[in-house]
Amino acid sequence: MSAAELRLTSLPDEMLLLVIRACNCPIRVSNGLPLFEDVKGLACLSKGLQQQLHRLQPLVGVPSLAVVQRPAHGPWRVMLQHRDKLTKAVVQLAQQGRVHSIHYERDYDKPARRTLLAPSVARRVVPELLGEGCSLLEFSLLGVELNGPWAAALGEQAVRSAVLLRLFLFQCGLRGPLPELRLPALQILDLSFNQLTGGLEPLSACPSLRMLCLFHNRLTGDLEPLQGCTALQELRLHTNLFTGGFEALRGCKALQSLDFCDNQLTGDLRPLWDCASLRSLLLKRNPLVPTAEDRAHFEEQCSSYLDI
Repeated sequence: MSAAELRLTSLPDEMLLLVIRACNCPIRVSNGLPLFEDVKGLACLSKGLQQQLHRLQPLVGVPSLAVVQRPAHGPWRVMLQHRDKLTKAVVQLAQQGRVHSIHYERDYDKPARRTLLAPSVARRVVPELLGEGCSLLEFSLLGVELNGPWAAALGEQAVRSAVLLRLFLFQCGLRGPLPELRLPALQILDLSFNQLTGGLEPLSACPSLRMLCLFHNRLTGDLEPLQGCTALQELRLHTNLFTGGFEALRGCKALQSLDFCDNQLTGDLRPLWDCASLRSLLLKRNPLVPTAEDRAHFEEQCSSYLDI
């Protein structure tokens, strides 16, 4: 046994778990979990380490439904990181708390091929994947055709997961107003390239948002519902019908990138002066009236890109 292996077998529990989490290779898409294939060899280093792992039962991810359904995985707690068509079997496994993330994407190399979600599966998405008591951390549909109002496509139940971190429904043909989203842990929301209407009021119960992308919709109203989203870092709401000014963003001091091109916003930019982290500001094709002081301030602050 090498000196490095010997040191690894004598680590405190907290340090060993940190080592395992660090095995999350950034080149492979694992959504924050170390992959089983990358860490399974640790259990072979020594009997003592194997016993420690059996006691800790670290959480690891696998991309295969067949693998996660096997009865035994040694000392590991295995969760599915699903990157394929969403099926009833995957939904059922998620109900058992054994799915970490779901990602189903249209094959853009085959544009003529439609990417659909069976209605019987789609109606289970909200109550069984995004509802109260669900354990899923990421749900992503990219280019999957839902083609209808949210309630008709995904059900009328409340979206109220306490743990969901990332939600993507990109270019899915969704129409009508947003449902109420009670997602206190949600950090990333992308509903871009749909036909959504109405205002942002349903987002007022998502205080942890860091990135919000709703571009290319038909959303209206002002930015007041975002007043409590003070963790926002990236805000991409271009090509909508938003009105009013930026007063609601005055407290969003973590903002780094803001894109509101092609809306109907008015007023000056003074409310954004307190956003000291702002580096990208895109506001073309709005009836805004930035003052000379506004222009001078943001020309100096926004080093990467300024477009007023």
